[in-house]
Amino acid sequence: MFGRWFYVRVRAAERALEQGRLDDAYAAAQQPDVREHPDAAGLLDELARMLTARARLHRQAGRLADALADLDRVAQLGRLSAEADDLRRQTAAELQRHASDAAEQRAAYAQAADHLRAGRLETARQALRQVADPEQRAELADALDERVRRAGELLARAGEALERGDVLAAVRMWQDARARFGQTPAADELVLRLGKALRTLVEAWYREGRLERLQAVRAAVAALVPADPTLSEPERLVELCARAAGQLAARQFDALRQTLLRVKAGGGEAPWLT
Repeated sequence: MFGRWFYVRVRAAERALEQGRLDDAYAAAQQPDVREHPDAAGLLDELARMLTARARLHRQAGRLADALADLDRVAQLGRLSAEADDLRRQTAAELQRHASDAAEQRAAYAQAADHLRAGRLETARQALRQVADPEQRAELADALDERVRRAGELLARAGEALERGDVLAAVRMWQDARARFGQTPAADELVLRLGKALRTLVEAWYREGRLERLQAVRAAVAALVPADPTLSEPERLVELCARAAGQLAARQFDALRQTLLRVKAGGGEAPWLT
């Protein structure tokens, strides 16, 4: 009975092979009773030859996984010649290189997208050069250009506010542009102008003893210090004036004297100090 089933499988495999249905032929031929039977040797040899030929075509077309699968089938049949084994190793190595390249490209895309989401626009632009896929690169480039455009619109309004002397409004719009759209060369350029304007205000209000104005500018100075470290001294002076005002209100005169000495050292002589 088992012999009858053997010949049924062999005949099914032969018919499938004659019709070019290699997968069906393999499904029948790879059964242990067929694969190990001496009478099936010719069938297995021909099937291995055709699978190897199909593997070459797959590889030439770039279907490396399909090529490797066919060569693995040849190995499963126990018919892996030296030539087929060499082809198998080359295909596996090439498939690994492709997988590595694909992983690098996924990492490059993710890195560029992360820079974009974080608002590091110029860094994102540099990272885009490492993204090889044209569609992915175009997608990120469009998003980047849109951010730059919208940031530019807001920064232009900030520049207009600065021109008319509304420094605090200009700083708020600069902050908004940075927070919503990211860091751009235009924002870096504007921060220098904003820093200069704030220093002028702090110096003038300090000389005039306008402590309430200094309190109003406190948040703006603090916001600009990370981008313009030269504002650290004006920031310290504003903080000291705020402390002095609080100590005066609380009638902490001993502490106030010490604070005023530090204010004078940082800001120089001013009529209101006396």
